[in-house]
Amino acid sequence: MPSRSVIIHGTSDSPLWGNPPSAPLKVTSITKDAAATVSWYAPASPGSSGITHYVITPWIGATPQSQTTIPVASLLSLSDSYGGTAIKADVTGLTNSTAYTFTVQARNSFGDSPASVASGANTPLAGLVFGDDFNGPVGAAPDPEWWVYDRCGFIAQSEVQWYKHDHCVLDGNGNLKITASNDPVSGVSYPSDGNTTRNQTWTSGACQSNSKTWYPSAGNTMTYEARFQVNPNAGNGFWPGFFWLNGQYALNAWKTDPGPNSWNDTDHAEIDIAEWYQTGAPDTYGNVSWASSDPDNYTNDYNINFSQAMHTFAVQWKPGVRTRFLRDGSETHLHTGAQVPSTGAQFVLLLYMQMLGGGPTATESIYTDYVRVFDQNLG
Repeated sequence: MPSRSVIIHGTSDSPLWGNPPSAPLKVTSITKDAAATVSWYAPASPGSSGITHYVITPWIGATPQSQTTIPVASLLSLSDSYGGTAIKADVTGLTNSTAYTFTVQARNSFGDSPASVASGANTPLAGLVFGDDFNGPVGAAPDPEWWVYDRCGFIAQSEVQWYKHDHCVLDGNGNLKITASNDPVSGVSYPSDGNTTRNQTWTSGACQSNSKTWYPSAGNTMTYEARFQVNPNAGNGFWPGFFWLNGQYALNAWKTDPGPNSWNDTDHAEIDIAEWYQTGAPDTYGNVSWASSDPDNYTNDYNINFSQAMHTFAVQWKPGVRTRFLRDGSETHLHTGAQVPSTGAQFVLLLYMQMLGGGPTATESIYTDYVRVFDQNLG
C-alpha cells in the first residue's frame, strides 16, 4: 500500500494556532508641542504568547492618522496612585491646535488585539510641555501623570480633610471635578505628624504632578495656567490654596507626608496662583502670593463672583528675573528681585481642595477645564 501524508488541522487549543492579546485598558494622554504622551494599562490577557509591540493610533475626529509602533522594550512605565503600573509612550508629528484622541493595540506573534477604547481628546499647542484637557468618561481617574491622594490633610495648617482618590475624577464634560464633602474619616496621619490617629471631619480631593517637575529652558519663561470655576459654596471652609506650585522636594515627599512647612527660593520655593479666603465667598478672591525666604504675600478683593463662570489663572516665571501673575489674560501683580524663585527651582503642579473647620458643611466642588505648562521665550 502506498504511503499517505496526513494533514492535521490546528485548533485553538493546538500549538499550531494561538490568540492575539485582548485590548489595552484605560487609555489617556497629555499633550505637548506637536506631540503627546499616551498612557495605558496592559491588556487583561496577553494572548497565546508574550506581547512584543504596542501600536498607537492618533485620531482627528473619526479619521485615523499615522500610527506609532513601539517595541515593548522601548516603553516607559509609571507607577500610579492606585497601586498599578501604567505604560506610556511619546507620539510625535502632531499638528498644533488640533484635538486628538488615541487608541492603542497590543501585538504578539499571533496578531494585533482589538483597538482600545479611545482616550479623551487633548490638544497640542506651540510651546506646550504639559497639557491636560481632562476629557474622558464620567468618574474616570485623571491621567497617571497626576498623583491622586489618599491621606490626611496637613495638620500643621489646621486642615480638617482626608484626601480620597474618588474625590478627584473626570466629570464627563471635559473637566476635572474635585469635591469636598462633610464626611468624617478616622485614620493614621503621616510621619511628621507622628503617625497619629486623626479624626478628620471632611473628605476632599487633591492631585499633583506624579513624576515630573517643571522649569524653563535657559533664558525662557515658564507659564503655568489653569481654567476653572469655583463652587458657589466657596467660603464654607475652603482653604485659600487651590492652584499652586511647590518646589521639587514635594514631588515624592508629599505623596506620603505634607510637611515640613518651610520655604526657600529653590527646592522649597512656592508660588500660589489662585487663593480664596476661608471666611469669604466666591467673590473674595485672594489673588496670588509668593512665599519664600523673602516672601511677598498679599491679597486683593476683586468683587467678581468666580462661581458664575470659568476663569483663567496663570503665573509667568522667569527664574531670577520676574514672577508675573495673570487672571483672564490681564496682569494682576508683578514680583521682581528677591521674591522671584532662582534658577535652582523646579515646580510641582498642585490642585488641592484644602478645608478648615468652623463653617457650613455643604458639599463643594471645583471644576477645572484644563491645566497647561508652556516653556517660551517671552523676553
